[in-house]
Amino acid sequence: GDQGLFVTREIFEKCGGYNEDLVIMEDQEIISRIKKVSSFVVLPGFVTTSARRYLQHGIYKTQGVFFLLWILYYAGASQKSLVGLYRKLIR
Repeated sequence: GDQGLFVTREIFEKCGGYNEDLVIMEDQEIISRIKKVSSFVVLPGFVTTSARRYLQHGIYKTQGVFFLLWILYYAGASQKSLVGLYRKLIR
């Protein structure tokens, strides 16, 4: 599904902040850098996010597309190809 990422200003600045060159997978990229300078804690409670994509495309297709993009990102696919594929599969 979806998640929220809460980071203190100190950790955010220590890891260099968001890579603004990334259009997609910026959360995965910053998480890898945060893990080098700090640890993660799962907070109790819930985060409310939009279910629009899941309602429009279905749970399995939406999660499948996100999983495919994740694999391709870690395999080294370019931002341009990831964004193009995302736009083609999820409009």
